[in-house]
Amino acid sequence: MKIIKTILDKPWVVMLISAVIALIYSEGNVYALGIICAIFVISIVYTIFQKRWLRLFLSVLGYSLIFIFWFIIILFKGFSDELKPEIEIGDSKFYSKEISKSSNLIVPEDLKIISKIDTIVYMGMENEYNAECLYKGSKKIILEVENNILAKKEFIKINKLDSYPTKVLTQDNFNLNELKSVYKKESEGRYIIYFAFNKSNTKFYYSAFYY
Repeated sequence: MKIIKTILDKPWVVMLISAVIALIYSEGNVYALGIICAIFVISIVYTIFQKRWLRLFLSVLGYSLIFIFWFIIILFKGFSDELKPEIEIGDSKFYSKEISKSSNLIVPEDLKIISKIDTIVYMGMENEYNAECLYKGSKKIILEVENNILAKKEFIKINKLDSYPTKVLTQDNFNLNELKSVYKKESEGRYIIYFAFNKSNTKFYYSAFYY
């Protein structure tokens, strides 16, 4: 009891203990909130019984600042968690869904991915990310994919790729001398989509940048 009385006689000690608890339980734990509130109430009641009105005022002010401090920590931590990157495996299933979502195209199962970004990293509150892969397959199927792109008005034909080489596209797997056609779809402030085809119609490259 003597230790408790000594602590209650020193509001700064009460605030220090509460601040430590708030830091440990920065996720906004309900039990931690209950403990801090109980400490504050006991301290305030004790000070009222002592009729130390200046100490009471300073204590209430200090305790209020502790709550504000804790609330700011919780908000900051929550915002930081939102900005942490999320990761997804960039497998063939992912790229089939990605191309379907971005371009409304069905990638034939006969096509094989020979190079790709293996790990898709989502960043920021809007989950921005890059996706990039290179498919290989029969001439007939690749031409069908290109014809489907040509049928879509949102794609424009351009002369070259804006970026080369890339993480996926290199001299070894897609020499620029092999480049036949490039198609681009863009929504300013949202995304840029590319499709590129080689002259032998055996490969097509896909790239998406969301920002």
